[in-house]
Amino acid sequence: MCRYIERSVITTHYSRVLCWYVSTNLCELDSTPPTALYGELHSPEYPKPYPAGVHEEWDLEVPKGYKIQLTFTYLDMEPDADCFYDSLTVIHGQTTLDKFCGQENAPNGHHPGNKQIVSPSNTLRLIFQTDESNPGLHQHLGFAAFYQAIDVDECSAPEAAGGMGPVCSQICLNTLGSYFCSCRHGYNLRPDQHTCVLSCGGGVFRESQGTITSPDFPGPSPHGLDCQYEISLEPGYTITLNFTGKFHIERINTDTGNQRCLFHWLQISEPDQEPLKLCGNESPRVIQTKSHSVQLEYHTDWAGLSHGWNLHYTSQRVKCENPKDIKNGRVTPDFDQYLYRDYIHVRCDTGYKLMMGGNEIQTYISKCQSNGQWNQPLPECHIIDCGDPQHLLNGKVTFLSGVNNQYLSVIKYQCNEPYYTLQHTNEVNLTCTAERRWRESENDNIFPTCLPGNTISFTRYIYIHEYNTWDRLVYAGDIDLQNMIELPHFEVESLHVHPSYNNPRDTENFDHDIALIKLKRRYTFNSNVMPLCLPPENAIYNAGIPGLVSGFGITENHTISSQLRYIQLPVVDQEKCQRFIDKERVHSKDVSVFTDNMFCAGFPEGGADSCQGDSGGAFVLKNGGQFWAAGIVSWGISCGEEGKYGVYTRVDKYTDWVQKTIEENS
Repeated sequence: MCRYIERSVITTHYSRVLCWYVSTNLCELDSTPPTALYGELHSPEYPKPYPAGVHEEWDLEVPKGYKIQLTFTYLDMEPDADCFYDSLTVIHGQTTLDKFCGQENAPNGHHPGNKQIVSPSNTLRLIFQTDESNPGLHQHLGFAAFYQAIDVDECSAPEAAGGMGPVCSQICLNTLGSYFCSCRHGYNLRPDQHTCVLSCGGGVFRESQGTITSPDFPGPSPHGLDCQYEISLEPGYTITLNFTGKFHIERINTDTGNQRCLFHWLQISEPDQEPLKLCGNESPRVIQTKSHSVQLEYHTDWAGLSHGWNLHYTSQRVKCENPKDIKNGRVTPDFDQYLYRDYIHVRCDTGYKLMMGGNEIQTYISKCQSNGQWNQPLPECHIIDCGDPQHLLNGKVTFLSGVNNQYLSVIKYQCNEPYYTLQHTNEVNLTCTAERRWRESENDNIFPTCLPGNTISFTRYIYIHEYNTWDRLVYAGDIDLQNMIELPHFEVESLHVHPSYNNPRDTENFDHDIALIKLKRRYTFNSNVMPLCLPPENAIYNAGIPGLVSGFGITENHTISSQLRYIQLPVVDQEKCQRFIDKERVHSKDVSVFTDNMFCAGFPEGGADSCQGDSGGAFVLKNGGQFWAAGIVSWGISCGEEGKYGVYTRVDKYTDWVQKTIEENS
């Protein structure tokens, strides 16, 4: 009960009372006590005589897996041949096991004596009843008995409940209150935990090939089979089943003539495919699966006849699609078919490069995967290019063949003639090679150079006399002074005065009056800007040779000329020039000394001469087809007077210094 009980008196006819006290907050819980394994019972008021008109019942129960053994320690009841008046009846279910009355060794009645009563199961009922009369001459005390649970030996029973044969089909092992079944070697216990069936020899087959046979093949297959076989290989392989020999699995013909695998069958399953159920007499022969894993289930029921089957399985590597042809390239190795774990390489023809996804790659390798796909898409072979040809200073480049600077394109370099020419050749042809470089077949490393006037080019250097070194901007390209200064000028990078030049302000000495200007950028020669050559080796300054002098110096009107003016002046004999200078030095101490590094030019009668503003200009002589700088306008005494000459720095004396200075500052 799960309620509050008020104070009350509880009476019983028994000498013992068993009480349970359960404390819980869940009144709905069933607090049924555990079933007892033993106990005692007796008639009312025992060991005193039992009263008349009694009807008492006892329902005994022990745990399942046990029986009840009942042992009487005492029994004294009114005797009767049929135990009609007073009796103790022992009942199991609906069956009366026995009925007792009387005394031990009495001539009438039915006394158990030393007999032990064992119930067929774990329950037993006892009924004690007396009539209304009791002979007063003899008072009967009733009975006392002890019951206990005894283990049932299920394994000794010849048949299981319901008469269906032994409890276990092979081996039965008895335990306290229970039992379990086992099977002999080669047999498996079915899910009913009672029946043993022949082992299928199934399991997992992991070898690349093998043989699987149904139990007892080619004899009849045992009944009650549920054989499971699994062929499991690594991904990248497919399995082929080849049925050989006899194939016989029971089939049922329906009323419609269709054959169905109802009771015996072999079912073949693979992932992502409908299972294939086989039966009948016709062998499936060869089955090509699409998987590396195949399950086979062989089933027979408890009737019918099947002789089973035998198969040999093999495995093959998964195939990948043959790669397509690569334009301007090739795939290696060249196989008839490509299988799992095969590798391919792609190499481009000479002059082509590997491209994938818009990017150039150096190498390409692809692997045939377990799913039958290549792990990379095929690349493409694109023609290489050498990039834009290098710009040729004072020259140009033209394409002789090919486009877009591609492989095997041919270009030609030419100089801007007649102002520049290529050294040792008239043109240079370069080809775009597989190394992505423009190269000449005979010389791969030398880039052509345009030289001014077929001579060594010093297009960043100007030689002047020292007085002009204050000017840090250089202009060239026009014969009109105003127009020229509006042209882009050339900035001076460095100035190099001859190291022996020495002309302090209080003296006059123009020996070594020469300097070099290095420009920040080169001249580009054209019809208005052309180079002068250095003096040839062993240059001759013969008297009377006319030389050309130009400049924007003072004219006869004592004004600066806005137009470039030219004049031809003859070279004066060196001794005559020396006498002229010596004569002038007698009259003036400011006249410079005359050295072998100088020469004179002019007419004895005067009238034509270089003058102030022309200093630093060149005195030009012509040797064959070349003009060369013989001198530099340096100094003089007045301009264009009779008997007086202009003095020029003799450039041939400084050729080595000029070349050395240029080399040291390049």
